[in-house]
Amino acid sequence: MDNNAAIDVCRKYIEAKNCSYLAKEDQVVYYSSDTGRPKDFKWHKMTLAQTHRIIQSMYSSKPFSINYLLQAFQELGKVYERGVTSIDKTEEGLFNYYENSDQDILDRVLDSLVSNLLKNDYTALFIRDINIIFSIIKADLDLYDGYTAKLYAALEFRGFDVRVQSRRPRIDGALTSCALFGSCKPKDVRFITPDNQQRIAKEVLKEFK
Repeated sequence: MDNNAAIDVCRKYIEAKNCSYLAKEDQVVYYSSDTGRPKDFKWHKMTLAQTHRIIQSMYSSKPFSINYLLQAFQELGKVYERGVTSIDKTEEGLFNYYENSDQDILDRVLDSLVSNLLKNDYTALFIRDINIIFSIIKADLDLYDGYTAKLYAALEFRGFDVRVQSRRPRIDGALTSCALFGSCKPKDVRFITPDNQQRIAKEVLKEFK
């Protein structure tokens, strides 16, 4: 396959998916729903090598260099230094997940909530405590219901393993829904006190008022 043909195949894939390449993370990212349902929209992430393998195996009849994929991203102006998540305007060259998705206020609030939980070192926690904190925020911002799937997606995006339904572990003898970050185990799960629930809710609300 000649250079122009390889780049053209890559460009078509990038444009169809609306992909961007984050250099620091070596990640190709795009926001889509695998089912077509609005509630299933999420960020998909792949390495450049994984993306190259998909395009080459599914859309190209001949092998081509991964450098042509990178060149296609560059020609389309879809290469960024790194990704950030901010409700404010970011400097040129950074990829802002908020600006490049169809996220509404609920998505942003949930992402802020999860970010604040991590900032406060809550890495193994009960789902019910997260729901309590969100209910405080929800009442203040007058958010709509039906947030559970988006909450789980926000937790997973930040690196949590969401253990619900058939995946609930036994904690103190009872099957319990929880979220575990990194190498945390069910035995590490701890309560968030009412005072801390209120404090975290206030930290989140400050970003939206």
